[in-house]
Amino acid sequence: NSTWSSWQRSSLIRPSAQDGYILGYLPDNLTATGSTRNYGSVVCINGEGNTIAMSSHFENKVYIFGADGVGGWVQRQTIPYNKPTADTFSSCMAFNGKTLLVGAPTYDIPNPTRTDVGHAYLYREISGVFTMVTEIVVPNPTQNGLFGQTLAVSRDGTYGVVGCKYTATSGFQTSLYKLTDT
Repeated sequence: NSTWSSWQRSSLIRPSAQDGYILGYLPDNLTATGSTRNYGSVVCINGEGNTIAMSSHFENKVYIFGADGVGGWVQRQTIPYNKPTADTFSSCMAFNGKTLLVGAPTYDIPNPTRTDVGHAYLYREISGVFTMVTEIVVPNPTQNGLFGQTLAVSRDGTYGVVGCKYTATSGFQTSLYKLTDT
């Protein structure tokens, strides 16, 4: 009705020390070490409204929460980044249906050395678990291109857009992908 109102406060929303509320908290089995984890700095919800992906890009993880069927949310999965460097994994995400795109815009190419080229990762929910299907590599790797800095997924999860910042040598390298499981 052209207005927004607070619909629900659940276990994802906790009171902050600064009066008010913050979205996201570290699960009870993790220990917070200040705000450096950036837990919840990127949050997206699928089109059905029953699954939330929440980033922790200094921890190199994505937390998946699902609706519990009685008005609350429960953590269903943690998606770790299994690379030796941070690459700002999960600092950008897009989500629709059972398709999740996760960016790592500061991914480096070791040989020849190019820093902050970027990557994106395609995950699909298969039998209730998000599994990495493929890495999406920039077609023309450019130093400081930050490929994966912007992401979008079509409503049906068939198409994905992976963008990057403008570079003088390559312009914009935003690419549209038909997302398949291969």
